[in-house]
Amino acid sequence: MQLLNTKYSNPTMADTIFKDNLPGYYYPKPSYLVEYGNELAASIKTIFPITKQILQEVEAQDARFISSFVKLENQYECLEVVSSKRFLAKLFLNHMGVLNFIDSGSLPGYAFLKLSDERKRSTSLWTEFITASGYLSAKKLRNKFHSLVAKAITQAKLDDKVSVIEEPGSVILSINHEYIIEVTLAFMCCGIWPRCASTWPHLYALWPCPDMVYQVREIGFHLLANGIQEKQMNSSSNENEAWHISFMEIEDKLLERGCRRLCLTILNYLRDTHLNLPGQPLQNYHMKTILLYECEKHPFEHEWMYDCIQDRLKGIFLQLVSCLQSRCCPHYFIPKINLLEGWPTAVLDMATRQAWRITRQIITNPDQLHQLTEETM
Repeated sequence: MQLLNTKYSNPTMADTIFKDNLPGYYYPKPSYLVEYGNELAASIKTIFPITKQILQEVEAQDARFISSFVKLENQYECLEVVSSKRFLAKLFLNHMGVLNFIDSGSLPGYAFLKLSDERKRSTSLWTEFITASGYLSAKKLRNKFHSLVAKAITQAKLDDKVSVIEEPGSVILSINHEYIIEVTLAFMCCGIWPRCASTWPHLYALWPCPDMVYQVREIGFHLLANGIQEKQMNSSSNENEAWHISFMEIEDKLLERGCRRLCLTILNYLRDTHLNLPGQPLQNYHMKTILLYECEKHPFEHEWMYDCIQDRLKGIFLQLVSCLQSRCCPHYFIPKINLLEGWPTAVLDMATRQAWRITRQIITNPDQLHQLTEETM
C-alpha cells in the first residue's frame, strides 16, 4: 500500500492521526493531508468569529433567531465544511411543537412543515410566515433572515470584510473576498424518517448493519431553508414552502468506523486541489456520496483497514468516472435525485477527463498522488 507512504510531519498525536472509534486503530496522516487540515483550520479560524458576531447581531434584532454557533472542545457546532473555501452554517429554529412534517413526494428531497391544528396558529413563533393554507414558508423566513443579516453586517461594522452575495434561495456571505459561507435556517427532525428515503437501506445491502441503521435513524435529519434549485421546480408543487432534507449528520455517523473518514479526507483534498473546475460541477458531497456506495460494495470492516485505502480509492474514482460518463450520480438516500442533473455535457466531459487522470495516477503511481500538477494531469 503506497498511497500514504509519504513523509510524515511532526508526529504530535492530535495533529497527525485519525482515530477510529474502535480502540487500538490509529491512522497516521501524511504531511500533505496535515497541511490540508491546517489550511481548513486556518479558514475556519478566520470565518468563525465574524459569522458568530453577525448571528449575535441578528439575535439582538429578533430573539426568535437564536444563535447556536459555538465552539465546544475544538468542535464547531452547526458548521459544515463544503470545501476548503466554502462552508455551511446552520441556525436551528424552535418549532414549538405546533408543526407537522409533511413528505408528499411531489418534490424528492424536499418536505413541508404544516400547522398541526389551525387553532395553534396564534401560538406559533412564526405566525407571519405561515401561509393561508397552514404551511410554514421557507422563502418568507429566508427573506426575513436575509434582511436581518444585511442589517447585522452594517451594525457590526463589518461592511469592509463581509458582503452579501445575491443568489436565489440562500443567504450567502463573502468574507474577506476569499471565503464563502452559506447561512441557512434549519429545523431538527428526530424520531421520524422521510418517505422519499424509504428505500434505504438498499435491498440486499449488507452495510450498514441493522444496529447501525437503527442508530442513524434515531439521530434524525435536518430541514434546511436554502431553496429549491430551478431544475427541480414544477408547477404542481408549493416551491416557496418547501424545505430541503439534509442527511449530513447521518452520513458522518455512517463513516465513523475504519479508515472511511481518512478516505473522505483524501477525497476532499483531491477534489479541492485537482477537481475544483469552473462552475464546480463536482463538490465534496459527490465524493462523500460515492464513498457511501463504496461502503456498500465492501461491507466488511477488514476491507476498511489502513492498508486497503488504495484499493478503496481506486474503486471510488472508477465509480466517479462511470457516474460522470453516464451523467448520473444518484443521491445515496434518495436515488431519484441525480446529483449531476442540469450540468452541460462539456463541463462533465472536462470533469471526466480530470477524474480519469487521477484514477490512472492512483493505479500507477499512488505514492506521488499529492504531487499532481497540471503537467502530470
